[in-house]
Order: sequence, then structure tokens, then C-alpha cells
Amino acid sequence: MRVLSFGAGVQSTALLVAAKKGLIAPVDLVVFADTHAEPASVYEWISFVSSELKTEIKFVTSGDIVSDSLSGNRFASPPFFIRNQSGKVGMLRRQCTSDYKIQPIHKFLREYKTREPIVLLMGISTDEIQRAKESRVKWIRHEFPLLWSELQSHCGGLLGWNRQQCVEFVEKSLGRSPPKSACYFCPYHTDKEWMNLKQNEPQTFERAVDFDLAIRKMTGINGDAFLHRSLTPLSEINFDKRTTEPNQLSLLDECDGMCGV
Repeated sequence: MRVLSFGAGVQSTALLVAAKKGLIAPVDLVVFADTHAEPASVYEWISFVSSELKTEIKFVTSGDIVSDSLSGNRFASPPFFIRNQSGKVGMLRRQCTSDYKIQPIHKFLREYKTREPIVLLMGISTDEIQRAKESRVKWIRHEFPLLWSELQSHCGGLLGWNRQQCVEFVEKSLGRSPPKSACYFCPYHTDKEWMNLKQNEPQTFERAVDFDLAIRKMTGINGDAFLHRSLTPLSEINFDKRTTEPNQLSLLDECDGMCGV
């Protein structure tokens, strides 16, 4: 059984289109792990792709990551930036990818478990090859078709496709480019991504501003929590003039390969 982990971003959309065009073997299921915190543009894109490619995309979830983060009943553990009482800066250990992306897909796939491993296709492109990891579950085998040389003849490249080649392939195939796929409040956003969210989806950006304020003093955390690595409230940052810090994080630091694809 072949299952596509659909992140609703550039790479996983390219994989789905490639499967539909016969450039890679077809998939039996397409699964989207919903944190309930994607920008509106991502949910619109999922609907568009499902309709355009005549493909059912199954939604699975382990809960609403925003509500869970704020309720105090369940610690969702996004990687918030923390400043403790002594002024020391740190970052929370990230558990959200496992809890809200990996586990709900694994739970869903259990009903299809047989003696043969389920093949889970993941959209890791050649410029993110460090995110390609083997499955920690014996009955699931990861595959990364975007790294295969078989795609070279269709879009160039020594291995398969990089992110830009995926963008060009999707635009040529569907006439549109996917939005950035990630939780709207993700601390891994670069300054450019924060600015794009603020300019293109202002209502969603305001939700991030509200969430940033709400997490400032969370139960169980020794210090103040922030979404931005500068430890400045989002509402006070002028992203138009801010230059990206040289050591700023991005989704490349999300090493499980389940977000932003």
C-alpha cells in the first residue's frame, strides 16, 4: 500500500501531481494531518487540488494545537522562544510535529496494517535532503521520490527535483503555485514569511499576534514565551524594515520532514 503524506505545500503537491501523471507509481491514499492552525490559503489550496486532480484527501487530526497550547490541559509543545527570569534565552523542545503530524497519520494507517510495510511517500526535495529520515515504525517504510534520479529527465537535476523545480512543475501542471504550508504561528517562520503572512493574510497574522500575546506567561514554563526569536511581540516588529538574522531558524530545522512540504 502506498500512501502520500500530503502537507499541502510545494513538494507534496508536486508528488501528488507526479503520481497522477504517471511519473512515479500511483498512490492508494492521500492523507493530510490537520493541526487546525494552517492559514486559510492552505485549506483553500487543499480543496482546489482535490477538485482539480479528482483525488480524495483524507483529513486526520489529534486535536486543535492552538486550543491545546492555551488550555493548560495538554501541552502541545511548539518550539516557543523563552526568556527566563535571569534573562537567559532558550527554546522549548519541539514535540508538536510528532503529536500533531506524525502520530495522527500513524494512528489512521493502523487499520491498513498488514504483513507488508505501508509505503509512506514524503515530499522532501533535493535541497532539503537532510530532512529525509527512516521511519521509526517497523510497519511503515518512508520513500522520498523527489530525491530519485528517475525524475531527472522530466525536470533536470542530478538527483530529482529541488524546491524551485517543484514550484515550476506545479505551476505548469495546475496553473497556480501552492501557498506556504505551516501553522500560522510557527516559530520557525523567517522574517520574510512573517512579512508575507502580514501582507497577504492580515486576518491570519492578527491571529498569530493574539496567540503570541496569549502564550507570554504559560503555565508550566519558567519564563516568558514568544513566537519570534528576537523575543519581541509580533505586533511591535516592523518586518518591512527588518533584515533576516543570519542565524534565523527556518523549517529546514524541523528535521522530521512533516511540516512545510
